Amino acid sequence: MALNGKTVSVNSIIERVFRDVGTVENVDLPDVIEWVGECIELIGAPISCSDKIEVIDVVEGRAFLPCDLYSVLQVRDNKTKAAFRASTDSYHGKHNAETVDQLDSVSLTYRLTDSCIFPNYNTGKIELAYKAIPTDGQGFPTIPDDIKFVKAVEYYIREKVDYKLWRTGKLPMQVYEKTVQEQLWYIGAAQNRSKMPSIDQMENIKNNLIRLIPKINQHSNYFADFGQPEQRYNTNDGNNYLGNEVDRDEFFGNL
Repeated sequence: MALNGKTVSVNSIIERVFRDVGTVENVDLPDVIEWVGECIELIGAPISCSDKIEVIDVVEGRAFLPCDLYSVLQVRDNKTKAAFRASTDSYHGKHNAETVDQLDSVSLTYRLTDSCIFPNYNTGKIELAYKAIPTDGQGFPTIPDDIKFVKAVEYYIREKVDYKLWRTGKLPMQVYEKTVQEQLWYIGAAQNRSKMPSIDQMENIKNNLIRLIPKINQHSNYFADFGQPEQRYNTNDGNNYLGNEVDRDEFFGNL
């Protein structure tokens, strides 16, 4: 995940492919765009997606999901700002409340199905925080400006082109197999690249793991202080050392 945050349009990658493989017959731009989307999903790296927040209307117990959604991060009510949980109820939606005012904050749940989100009330607005497939000004998908991601997408497109040529007898098997080998290597490299946290991300991981008192209620505040260090106080010598620890009795009293 230690990427630079920059993205590159697939236009340059498409131009590189067509330049390197020469004239390609019966390959349309919409097909290539679809292949790029397939490659991004195969890599499966959330870091390659954009973070978005969208307010959507709930009508008759459902709201339509955004068309660019890759994965849902969190859901909260737009009015109360209370976080939803994923439903564990086998009869979710059977006895919906009419509005959020009829539910307490710990009872808000949702379910995802049929390109919709179903909260457990019938009317209102919800805020959806999600990972979206990023696009440029022309609507073409973009990918992280990292050589491993760029080469993974490039060779995924090349494999699709070479497969058509091989099936029609215009390309030797050895050439096609070499393209497949390169494709698999670069997709694996991109997957591994996305798993490497940056120094700042590792600091959050360290702060969350090295604690005397675990934080168990982070979901309700959307994990905003998930990476804050624990504060410890030493009063034996009369000095207080800054550090994020509440009184133990107070902490367990609030569970």
